[in-house]
Amino acid sequence: MKTIEEVLKEKGEFVSAPLGISMLPLIRPQCDVVLLNRDTSHIGRYDVVLYKRNNGKYILHRILGKNEDGYILCGDNQYRKEYGVKNEQILAVMKGFYRGEKRYIDVKSRGYRLYSKFWCCSLMLRKMMLLGMHAARKIKRCIRREK
Repeated sequence: MKTIEEVLKEKGEFVSAPLGISMLPLIRPQCDVVLLNRDTSHIGRYDVVLYKRNNGKYILHRILGKNEDGYILCGDNQYRKEYGVKNEQILAVMKGFYRGEKRYIDVKSRGYRLYSKFWCCSLMLRKMMLLGMHAARKIKRCIRREK
């Protein structure tokens, strides 16, 4: 079986159905399919990139910015930023994705660009919302245990 890096090197593109929930609500795990392109020469803020962590794990997250240590990334369903992602760790950039089986959404489309800007600008609101949802789930579990 070929690695993601081998497929990208050979074909220039990689198609995948991501497994994790870090890119919700944009990418639904094992439901939506992302199209990734090896050409990362023009990546920047709001781009969704596939990178490889030092532990070998592949991650699909959005670029929030860049500083002297590298890129600052965060999943759409997260609020903790990851700092210091280097150029050599980034394997591909998302060109678009299939929502379900038929609907293709290109990253150049107006709706997608608006979503990306809004989602990145609402990081603090997202943090409060996600922490609130986490607290609600915890309370719900406690109530179930008491029954």
